[in-house]
Amino acid sequence: MMRLLFTSCLALLSYALCGQPNKNMASNTRVYTEDGKLQMLISYDPQCKCRTYTEYYHDGKVYAKRIFKVTEKGEHIDGDDVTYYHDGTIKIYKFWKNAVPDGRAYTKYENGQLEHEEFYTDRYKSGTWKYYDKKGELVKELVYPAGKTLWNSKKENYTVKHYSGGKVVLTEVYVDGKKPGDKGKPDVAKSKATAITDGKSLFALKCAACHAPDKDGLGPALAGVTKRRSNEWLYLMIKNGMQLVEEGDKDAVALYNYWRKRKHPNMEKLTNQQLQAIIEYLKTMK
Repeated sequence: MMRLLFTSCLALLSYALCGQPNKNMASNTRVYTEDGKLQMLISYDPQCKCRTYTEYYHDGKVYAKRIFKVTEKGEHIDGDDVTYYHDGTIKIYKFWKNAVPDGRAYTKYENGQLEHEEFYTDRYKSGTWKYYDKKGELVKELVYPAGKTLWNSKKENYTVKHYSGGKVVLTEVYVDGKKPGDKGKPDVAKSKATAITDGKSLFALKCAACHAPDKDGLGPALAGVTKRRSNEWLYLMIKNGMQLVEEGDKDAVALYNYWRKRKHPNMEKLTNQQLQAIIEYLKTMK
C-alpha cells in the first residue's frame, strides 16, 4: 500500500507529517507499518534545502529513495530517483533536474542485465533508447531526433527498430505519435497481410518482431506453446489479446503483468484462415 507514496502525493504527505521545514534545522520523520516496521524515512537537509524520501522493505532493507527540492511554494523532485532490488542492486535509476528528467535513465533485470536505457537532454527525449531481453539480446531501439519530443509529450517523433536474432526485422517511423499509415496512407504491412495465407510468412510479418521460438523478445518464446495452451485460447490471444486481459482471463492477465503491461497488437483484420495458419505454424516450433 505504501508503494503508492512514491507519486505526486509525496508532497502532500510531507506537509501533513512534517509541516513547513525550519530552514536552519535538519529533521527526520518516520512512518511505520501496522506491525511496527519502518516503512519510510523522510529527512530534511537544510544545506541543500531538500527532502529525501527513503522507503523500506519489510525486513529493513532499502526499497527506494527519491530527493525533492523544498521551496516556499512547495516541493518538486530534484535529484536521484532510485528503486532497488532486495539484494541492494539498482532496479530503476533516473535523475531529475527541477522536476524534469535529465541525462541517462535505466532499468535492470534482477539478474543484473540491462532491461532498457533512455536519455533526456534539455527537457527533450534524445538519442537511442535500447531495450533488451533477460539474456542481453537487443530487441528494440527507439531513435529520437534532437529537440523534437518533449520529455512528457504524447506526440512523439522517433524511429523504432525491432530486432530478432541480432537483426532488424521491422522499422517504423512515428510523427507526432502516429505512423504514416494512421493518417490515411496505405499501410503496406496490413495490405500485404491480407493476401497471405501461409502460416510461416504470416508469423514473420505479424509476430516475429516480438516473438522467437527459443528466446524471449518483446514477448515470450513460443516453442511448445501449442502444448501449453489450447487452440481456442491461442486463436483469441492472437486475434485480440487485450480483450482476453480485459475479460479477466487468468493466463492472459498473468502474461500481461509479467511483460510489464505491454499491449498485445490487435490482429482482428486477419481472417479465420490466417489466424489458424499461424497456430498451425506454432505447432512446428519444438
